Amino acid sequence: MKKRTTDTTSRLITPALNRRQFLAGGMAGAASLSLRALATGLPLGFLLGGHMPAHAQSNGYKSLILAMSDDGESINAYAPGSYGTSSDDPRHNIDRATTAELGTATLGTVNGNAVSAADFEQSAMISLGNTQVEAARFWSYLPQNLLDQMALFHLRTAANGHPEGPNVHRVHGALMAPNGRGVEEIQSAIMQELVMADPGFNSVLSTPLVLNGGGGRLSTLTHESIAISRYSPLDIKNLFIGSNNAELENMNKVYDSTIDAIYKSVKNGGTAMQKRYLDAFASSRVQASVLGDRLGNLLDSITGSSKSDQARASVALAQAQLSPVIVIRYAYSGDNHNDADLLEEANFTIEQLNNLTTIWNLIQDQGLTDRINYATYDIFGRTLGRNDNGGRDHHNSSCINMMFGSNIKAGVVGGLEEWPNSGHRLMRATGVNSETGLTTNADISRDDTLVAYCRTLMASVGVSEERINVRLPSGKTIAGALI
Repeated sequence: MKKRTTDTTSRLITPALNRRQFLAGGMAGAASLSLRALATGLPLGFLLGGHMPAHAQSNGYKSLILAMSDDGESINAYAPGSYGTSSDDPRHNIDRATTAELGTATLGTVNGNAVSAADFEQSAMISLGNTQVEAARFWSYLPQNLLDQMALFHLRTAANGHPEGPNVHRVHGALMAPNGRGVEEIQSAIMQELVMADPGFNSVLSTPLVLNGGGGRLSTLTHESIAISRYSPLDIKNLFIGSNNAELENMNKVYDSTIDAIYKSVKNGGTAMQKRYLDAFASSRVQASVLGDRLGNLLDSITGSSKSDQARASVALAQAQLSPVIVIRYAYSGDNHNDADLLEEANFTIEQLNNLTTIWNLIQDQGLTDRINYATYDIFGRTLGRNDNGGRDHHNSSCINMMFGSNIKAGVVGGLEEWPNSGHRLMRATGVNSETGLTTNADISRDDTLVAYCRTLMASVGVSEERINVRLPSGKTIAGALI
């Protein structure tokens, strides 16, 4: 008689689902395995090893869409926290696009609202959750339920050139490897922690997925010091619905074959707890079909490798649970040293705000608002004043990163202060109070704001404070930015 065990963290539920065999087929095999998890509603850890995932009980761990740029983006000139509250506030000296240079014609639309230079030149009061704050008028065109989950961080990256991207990704050497020695990059560290923290976490791959295309500068990203392969949005589309993979169109068949094998295995050799878990969390055949249709429709909308296509592919990848960390590119201005009238900046910003809205709407449409967080990661900001060519240069002490998610407390973290004798940089990030996120009574110096942002980002997806202290032993997490 086969000996039974109550160990639910090491049992192989069914030999029919062997990770190694699937992954031997490369990305196509990984996609096939992820569809089995999607069809049944069961985490990979349960399908492959009987793990009862912590996130099924506590909702503590989240997938992350991480939007990165090595160009330095000028959103710091328009963001909440960059506008003066009194007539003598130095933030009034920040240069922005104007109707005098760009005219009054419509430049594009954001979330269905016409946008002109006036929306960059003029400000409006917006609501970030319960916080009322002044920002460029175009922020008011974003969906309010998105703004209600968005926090914007003013910080100093201490980088001033594009080649410094890898340094900032490693938080200037402050971000440690899993054992507290060596260094790691931010996307890799988050991936490692999510997989280590919960054996049942839904992840086919053990490395982040990086999407390319759409232009913009982004240095080679690594995972455990090895370069991460990049895939175009069309690669992802073809991975699931290409001519050689018809499983997505036959999700009922995928469901039947997988669920039958799992039920047989659990009935013959599973524990009582595993049986209860299977009955409680397994999806129905109808749900499998609906989820397959949703994923198929999302992938069908990908037509190229634009940033908009990256947005769609990133949500599709999160839904398919191929990896809990998906990296895409973003741009609010690009490297606009010679942007004489700031038209390039305006056009990039309009495009990016629409991409942001697209991601948010897709996350909602796919029913993933409690499972996915979004964050940006830039290596520096851009000068708040303009150079002799009318554009903006690199700024090592004023950068805006943002994040949104159901556990993010909406608002502005940190702010700007005058920086005398700094030329057209004009201002710099302040320190931050770790408990409130405000600039008063700061216990985080401006020099430590990048570390604080990374710690907060890790906490936002469920990494414990204990593990964050191993990874980033210096600095503080900004508790005031989290719910």
